Amino acid sequence: MNRIILGLVAILSLGFAGMTTAEVDTSANAATGKIVVYRNESRGSISFNVFANSTQLGRIKQGRAISADLPAGTYTIASNLEGSENLTVTIKAGQTVYVDSQLVGKRSGNYQSVFNAVSESVAVTSLPAISDII
Repeated sequence: MNRIILGLVAILSLGFAGMTTAEVDTSANAATGKIVVYRNESRGSISFNVFANSTQLGRIKQGRAISADLPAGTYTIASNLEGSENLTVTIKAGQTVYVDSQLVGKRSGNYQSVFNAVSESVAVTSLPAISDII
């Protein structure tokens, strides 16, 4: 019985040691920034996926925002809507990049997304609820 308890204590100690190392190692966190993609215009029933390079950030709906912490670097912001305009942004460590997403209608009834980088003040003015995720 004592061997089992000692074995469990040893396993737990190793697990906590690993957790402590991960918490102390902030080099990965120091090299990240944040991207906030929001959408405030109408056409509320239409939503679309948003990607940073090939990583899906989420699905965005009217009046909503998506936020993600990403390693510092250059990203192409895109959607799953065919023919949409992509946006290239560079995220620096500790920086938050704000991206306004809009739907543009085509004559055939299909929609495309358009992305524009904006300042924090423009983002907060455009979608006041965005301050909840900043």
